[in-house]
Amino acid sequence: MDTNGQTPGIPTGNNSSAASHTQNHSPSLSGREASASGYEPLVILQINLEGWTAAKRELIQKTTREMNVTVLLIQETQQTMTDQLKLYGFTLAGHISREHHGIAIFVRSSILFSLVGYSNAGEPTQWITITINGISISNVYHPPPAVFNV
Repeated sequence: MDTNGQTPGIPTGNNSSAASHTQNHSPSLSGREASASGYEPLVILQINLEGWTAAKRELIQKTTREMNVTVLLIQETQQTMTDQLKLYGFTLAGHISREHHGIAIFVRSSILFSLVGYSNAGEPTQWITITINGISISNVYHPPPAVFNV
């Protein structure tokens, strides 16, 4: 719930104005109630993949469909080629390529998002941040054996 006691969600095609629904939206738990309100749940899945392979992509495809995932955060893509990072029904919102590590954010294709920023290539801590309907979502990964200084 947010500071107004409302369940965060993303507008569906059922609402005429996101602003009017934000003020009138009552929290709902899932599916049918959420769709009727003009919002659907924001479902985020995070996984340390330890390498993007065809077999893992198929498993992720099945899992994202079953869980109705909105945003997928992946650590250790181990991909230097962005064109290898494809997932049906999703847009690659951001990717930091590394042969031994790397991160990515995928967003369901029907969802509008903005890329806020990402870490520089030489930084040991990798991060990407996006926003969806005013909600910031970050994927942060600090690969071993680098020292993590706060």
